[in-house]
Amino acid sequence: MIKVGQVERVTQNRVIKLFQNQLGYTYLGNWKDRENNGNIEAEYLTQWLTQQGIKDTLINKTLRELDKAASLGETQNLYDANKAVYRLLRYGVKVKGGRVNKLKRFGSLIGKIPTIIAFIWRKK
Repeated sequence: MIKVGQVERVTQNRVIKLFQNQLGYTYLGNWKDRENNGNIEAEYLTQWLTQQGIKDTLINKTLRELDKAASLGETQNLYDANKAVYRLLRYGVKVKGGRVNKLKRFGSLIGKIPTIIAFIWRKK
């Protein structure tokens, strides 16, 4: 008898092999039981944004906004948190930057997600 999830795991393994063998990516392992595992990988996102030439102050403010949007609690359930994070990824994060303190949108990340994933997978 096939257990729930077995078919999905087989598919995931095929996708991993495709990325490794045909596309040349390094697999970083299953992060299911990884310490400090989260939906927002600040370390990798920071590295990638730095490589894009984004200033540290904007990166830190963006990470704070993403963390705030993703947090669950009495006032926000999982659906609302996902919606809030998606909105930030899709439309950008409003941040004040530099001496001017003019409010601006820090670009949309939604179109760059494949690039971010490629960075995290560490193409050889």
